[in-house]
Amino acid sequence: MIRQFVFSVVEAMDGVKSNRGTTLLTIGTITVSIYFMGFFFVSLTNLNNIFNSLKQRSSLVVYLKDNRPEREIKDLESWIAENKDVATMNYISKDDALADFKKEFKWDESVLEGIGHNPLPASFVITLKGGAKNLEAIDGIAADLIKFKGVEDVEYGREWVEQLRSLIAIARLIIVGVGILLALGLLFIVSNTISLSIYSRLDEIKVMKLVGATKRFIRGPFVVEGIIEGIIGSIAAMIFLYGSYLILIFKIPESTIILLGLQEISFLSRATIFWLIASGGLIGLIGAEIAISKVIRIRD
Repeated sequence: MIRQFVFSVVEAMDGVKSNRGTTLLTIGTITVSIYFMGFFFVSLTNLNNIFNSLKQRSSLVVYLKDNRPEREIKDLESWIAENKDVATMNYISKDDALADFKKEFKWDESVLEGIGHNPLPASFVITLKGGAKNLEAIDGIAADLIKFKGVEDVEYGREWVEQLRSLIAIARLIIVGVGILLALGLLFIVSNTISLSIYSRLDEIKVMKLVGATKRFIRGPFVVEGIIEGIIGSIAAMIFLYGSYLILIFKIPESTIILLGLQEISFLSRATIFWLIASGGLIGLIGAEIAISKVIRIRD
């Protein structure tokens, strides 16, 4: 078994050397393909992180109508305080809202010039507990709040969350679609490369069959060659992808990362890196098997 493995590796390396140009082209194609797959996975990972960050920061702003009876406001406040899904509640009066507005837009105080009264409504800012930080639960709470007579509107950024959720779903579909297309293309390229290696050694293969070499023994070098090409291409892709990631995080301002709700831009997990490299090796193996079956037609 060990002797057969060593023979397969040595013969595979000879095949790589004898078809150097085609092999390098195949490895380069695998590198580019796995690189783009990794890029999509990095994008999806960070989109998921942004989505989770938005959910963790989920809050509702309950805007109140002007000149409502104090009793209505107290009833609303009591309902919010007693709700089991509410983590914190903060009441912001009209005067506080105006002060916050002026503080935020102090560079352009002319915004409110010409208005003789305070146009900003009072509001309750509500943050929710972990178990309620999903759109269905938030929808239910918002629907209950809007029923109160003193409530003008309830805002919780549903549109942004829905758009981001849709974007993540689309990104997943793109990854699946592109992954299938790339895999099929790589199988074609790898099988053609291995076919060239087989054609260059047909006489040797015939001799091996005549002296009783097994099917597995003959297949071994070509299978190993395909796996080597797939793994080398995948490792190169991960190296280039990580280099691109380092350049990206160096170029993106920290303020932008914070604005997105992230602590940092995430790279691929070790498990994802492993499976991408393994997938390259698997594509090489399958491509080699296709080439062997197509060219030499080994039969038991």
